[in-house]
Amino acid sequence: MRAVSACPAWVVTNVTDDQASLLIHPFAFQAPEGISSALGAAFLPLTAKQDFVANSNLATIVHLDLFLAGKFATVTGLREVLCHGFAILLLFTQRFTFGTHLTRTSPESYDLGLQDALFQWSTKATDPWMQVHMAQE
Repeated sequence: MRAVSACPAWVVTNVTDDQASLLIHPFAFQAPEGISSALGAAFLPLTAKQDFVANSNLATIVHLDLFLAGKFATVTGLREVLCHGFAILLLFTQRFTFGTHLTRTSPESYDLGLQDALFQWSTKATDPWMQVHMAQE
């Protein structure tokens, strides 16, 4: 089985408060635009090196893979700060590169050790919820 990730970028929703909506909604994609990456991931033919579908090509244009997805950002702990900065930049510029863009995920996503650690953490984090809901059945 193959997994493909999709990123809709910033999309208008009703989960933000009124003040945040004033900033986000004028720049965010509407739902029909936002769903295009998920539909692309589900239905477009992808090559072996394509496992990420996004609604904006900004990450490729600014070579995000060189500084955000690289080992330097991970080792120094700057990855989270850089991600937040990129998210703000994306909000204000995503409409300039709208489309269904096929690319590759970060190098860390192919690390089997990190995959296993994420699985273990996810299992532990969701176990209390699972116990409650399984008991109800």
